[in-house]
Amino acid sequence: MTRGEGRAVTGWERLATFEGGTVSWLATATAADGSRHAFAATPVGVFRSTDLGLRWSPLGEPSRVAGVEVVAASPSYAEDGIVFAGAYDGLFRWREGGTEWEHLLSGSKVMSVACASPDPVDDSSSDGPIVLVGTAEDGILISRDGGRTWDGANAGLLDLAVFELAMSPDFSQDGIAFAATSSGLYRTRNGAESWREVDVGLDDGVVTSVAVSPTFPEDRLVIAISFDFGLLRSTDAGRSWEDLSETHGWMASHASCWSGGRIGAATEIGVGLSDDGGQTWRLDWRHREMRKVRSSHHVVLLEGDPEGSSGILLVGTRFGIVRSDDWGRTWSSANSGLAAALITDLVLSPAFEHDQTLYLVAPLVGPMLSTDGGRTWAAPLDPVDRASLSAPTDILDPDNPYLGDDPEENAARNAYHMPSLLAAARSPNGDQLIYGGTYRGLHLSRDDGQTWERLNLDAMYGPERRDLLVEVVETISVAETSSGVCILVLIETGRGMAGLLGASDDGGATWYAVATPSEQTFTRAVVLSPEYRSDGTIYVATHPAALRTEAKELSLWRTTDRGKRWDRWLEVPDVAGGTAIRVVPLPENRWGDTVVLGYGGQVLRPRQNAWENKGGARRPVWDAVELPGQDAAGRLPAIAGLVASPSYAEDRTLFAATSAGVYVSRDGGATFAAWNDGLESLATVAVAPSPAYARDRLVFALGLGGTIWRRLDD
Repeated sequence: MTRGEGRAVTGWERLATFEGGTVSWLATATAADGSRHAFAATPVGVFRSTDLGLRWSPLGEPSRVAGVEVVAASPSYAEDGIVFAGAYDGLFRWREGGTEWEHLLSGSKVMSVACASPDPVDDSSSDGPIVLVGTAEDGILISRDGGRTWDGANAGLLDLAVFELAMSPDFSQDGIAFAATSSGLYRTRNGAESWREVDVGLDDGVVTSVAVSPTFPEDRLVIAISFDFGLLRSTDAGRSWEDLSETHGWMASHASCWSGGRIGAATEIGVGLSDDGGQTWRLDWRHREMRKVRSSHHVVLLEGDPEGSSGILLVGTRFGIVRSDDWGRTWSSANSGLAAALITDLVLSPAFEHDQTLYLVAPLVGPMLSTDGGRTWAAPLDPVDRASLSAPTDILDPDNPYLGDDPEENAARNAYHMPSLLAAARSPNGDQLIYGGTYRGLHLSRDDGQTWERLNLDAMYGPERRDLLVEVVETISVAETSSGVCILVLIETGRGMAGLLGASDDGGATWYAVATPSEQTFTRAVVLSPEYRSDGTIYVATHPAALRTEAKELSLWRTTDRGKRWDRWLEVPDVAGGTAIRVVPLPENRWGDTVVLGYGGQVLRPRQNAWENKGGARRPVWDAVELPGQDAAGRLPAIAGLVASPSYAEDRTLFAATSAGVYVSRDGGATFAAWNDGLESLATVAVAPSPAYARDRLVFALGLGGTIWRRLDD
């Protein structure tokens, strides 16, 4: 983590930047000058290193691609400078010397990209590499001109969810490629004109990864992965397979093949390496320095001697990149410049004016804490790591216990069991209570996040409790009541239900269920009125319980009797894939403002004293204001966060965090203006004014990738 200088500035001041973050895929290529480039796929875009993985910078800044799952460089990268990125929103292409990413395909999540050189004899195929794309819903697409035009390539494919693709280096000549799917492994021998399932000898046909040797035309080596069983090897282009029993229990996610018979496997317990084409393996996971490569996602060989024992390895993990320059014998973090942390929210202590405490919500890491106003940050870890913590890459995986040679060290490290944090809310009473929503239920910390306990919500379920598969708490809202603190949580149970609402009026000691507006809807957002103690008002945003990827209608509901009766207050068209919705109930004020809604690039608010009857129900007429300007990709600003000033009743101020920076309104949302002086990268995901904003005039913002900003609103 790097920190700001702390000097007086005009506009936004950068306080801290977190280096690291989830790296789901890595790729390498040789540049025009002969140097080796590495590329990293992260939730906040693609990063590139030009110095053997030591330092990283975003590729295609400022038009970053969000939600990148996979990255691949053209086989002719030295000549054409092309890089492809597969993301939630489709396929993107970047060219060396260009200024932004091109959106080539949309409509389905891209999970795999594979490239091969065009036919050297056919002049008509010289427009770029041959590209195969594997999607989550639409199967396989192929382009034979570098991505300009596309055709479906699903003939013979019985499963349209394609995890990974691998192509023969001579694909333009031999037409051989492989596809890993949930129903098995498929092979084409005619250039993706048709596919045929390959019998790999498993009862359960799920194949999650496939890789071919760079010398495939000579050695015919193919490696496939079954997550449950381990690695499989074929030395005859997929006709017959050998079960590599040594790899059973590794829970491998990806394999890579390199020259000289070298193979790497990213697994849940480390990185497996082979020097002999997969006949024997080394998985050294017990040493202290190996803890950062556990639960690895992807491994690549950046540079090495095919005939020797040296080689620079890069491994993508949920905490960033680790690097070895001695073929996996020692490892170190390599996150300089990699600001790719998936941090989703910024929470200030109600007593911030006195304790200077802030929290970050990091779904893949856990809570992060600052007690000096955001300049330095730490995680609530066991004593072994707390003294040496310097960056999020030093944080242990809280969902994966540490296993080392020292039993006492194991016990100390594994004393911390806070699962990945999805949501957080600080008690409004000025105490040290934090409520944390996780994939494993609702947790409570009584000491500012140092230790956690899981709260028992069983009482709210009744006889349905035995059927719950999971208990994911993804939204928390808190408010003061006469008996203490009211907590409202949104719970996903994993049974395809619409989501359950649970409430507690005594700070989490006892719980009861709150009726949802409709059993035929999915709940997207829930929030308590700041005057809940007196008005009993709750707002809930829902959409119909259909496939989440279909376009549908989104509704805002309101109850004024703590959930006994719900009234539909607003209906707006949703978009495919869903759009973030931010509901902000407003405190009692002289203007009569009640609530504002951030949705897409608009802020909606009820028109004063204007009502309509729709479907026999009385509801307000809404006004919408579109945020001015565009983001770096030329699109309308997308709202990620919307909050009201703590002194809204006096100043009527709203703040919005968007893909185009921070916006401010001084008139209750009637108009907004960009407020970006000093922001180095405009995309922001959260904004939070100080609880003492009326006195200190401080506003904090969270930039995409994990940059913390502060501004004096003067």
